[in-house]
Amino acid sequence: MKRYGRTVALAGLDADIGPGITGLLGSNGAGKTTFIALALGLRLRDGGELRVLGHDPAV
Repeated sequence: MKRYGRTVALAGLDADIGPGITGLLGSNGAGKTTFIALALGLRLRDGGELRVLGHDPAV
């Protein structure tokens, strides 16, 4: 979960992305960039848990 002022992004997201996934689709403002930035550890999340290959990317 990431907060931008009063806006909460990715709250309640539960994703399991398997091998061979090559794209991430969604409408404008859906949280695609936020999701990738959190998964790569480029931004810190404000709540919840995120694991990439079993590890927290923010550590």
